[in-house]
Amino acid sequence: MDSIEITVKLYNEQNIKVDSLVKARIYIANVFTPDSVHYENGIFPIFGEYVTRVVSAKYFSESGEKLFEHHNFQVYDGGSAWQVKKFIGDFHYGLFDYEVEIEFFNGET
Repeated sequence: MDSIEITVKLYNEQNIKVDSLVKARIYIANVFTPDSVHYENGIFPIFGEYVTRVVSAKYFSESGEKLFEHHNFQVYDGGSAWQVKKFIGDFHYGLFDYEVEIEFFNGET
């Protein structure tokens, strides 16, 4: 699992801003094999240490077409995660961009 760096705004007792660097571990699947026989291979759950929920998740095609959008779901929720298959049962093929907003246990996003 890779880690990312997040800058958090903190204030001391005198209401003076103090910058701090926090490391958070967030997992967003970014590789799949569409012809795999494993069902889990086509689902993209989002989860991580100290993450309480996914505020929003959006996935886009190479041309910018929005393929999936979902809001306010719990981490590890495979039912709310992007299902790579289209509604007609075919897989989306190509490269994908995604935009995800998550909420941490302290309410920060």
